[in-house]
Amino acid sequence: MDQTVHTPAVDYCPMCHEPEIGPRLLRAFVALVDTGNAAAAADQLRLSELELGRRLDELRRRVGVVLLRNGPHDGALTPAGKLLLPYARHVLAEMRSLACTAHSSAEGTGDREEELVIGAPLPAPPGGLLGEAVRRFRAGHAGVDLRVTDICDGDARAALVDGRVDAALTWGEHSGDACRVHVLVEEGVDVVLNEDHPLAGAAHVSFAELAREVVHFPDVRDPRGRQLRAVAPGRRARQADSATAAVELAAGGRGVAVVPASLRLTAPPRAVFVPVMGASSRLSLLRRDDDRSAAVSDFLAACRAVAVALSVAHPEVWRLPVGAVTRPMPSPGRLALHVGGRGATAVSA
Repeated sequence: MDQTVHTPAVDYCPMCHEPEIGPRLLRAFVALVDTGNAAAAADQLRLSELELGRRLDELRRRVGVVLLRNGPHDGALTPAGKLLLPYARHVLAEMRSLACTAHSSAEGTGDREEELVIGAPLPAPPGGLLGEAVRRFRAGHAGVDLRVTDICDGDARAALVDGRVDAALTWGEHSGDACRVHVLVEEGVDVVLNEDHPLAGAAHVSFAELAREVVHFPDVRDPRGRQLRAVAPGRRARQADSATAAVELAAGGRGVAVVPASLRLTAPPRAVFVPVMGASSRLSLLRRDDDRSAAVSDFLAACRAVAVALSVAHPEVWRLPVGAVTRPMPSPGRLALHVGGRGATAVSA
């Protein structure tokens, strides 16, 4: 049996002889604070929980104070931890800027394409905002290498802070400093019914009318699947493999489905889509608060242009949120119903 004792080497600054704090330790600290538990933080950083704990212990030894209450399995900050957190975020952002500067000044960069990495939950529905925004951006930016990478909504903010992506499209809500949210478009929620269902001719339905139905939801690993499940009542709810699978089940008469309204654009035969009164979710673009990249700004402009086009072409699916402006990130929460100018509207509270 391997009885090797893992003793991390402590690096010291040759000028001041103080222990140096590397980015791997800061990323562990920030990830735990952002996710709130060790399992999620370790998964986000692709580490074992044991290795995460080692890094947090090493960080505590190097700073000489306790940063987290109740050990590494609790994301609650001590006063010292609260002081360190904004510095940790700043250092990680500056290190990424340093790497970008070095990359751009490397020999031969005059012929090298600029790279823009966009994070988003994949696969994205055809005809939706992501695909159209990418097409529009590429048409006017031949010198930018645009890549889209799959990230879950819960990882969007952390991926921005540690430099894995330059911007992120997300249906979730995120809190904290260092990032800003730009609300782009609001998508409705539909109930899918078989064409013979008694509610198939209704102008809209409420969640209360579905209380006796077998309701199929998208996979709860999908952020909107979790949101829909959170606001819809009923003890007969079932999880489908995907939103498309939920639609197929409802079209076949095996209950009903609650899905994002954009799925009506690829509806199978016998499927009837009826809006759920007062339910919607918002798609936003996240960017770092200190980001001054022209490419990110141009991609945001492409997203906004596509959002307008979608709301005009398919008002039954998408609409521009009232007062959708750039604002600091709100507190995280689930969808909540409130009465607005167009009746009840579901927003993230």
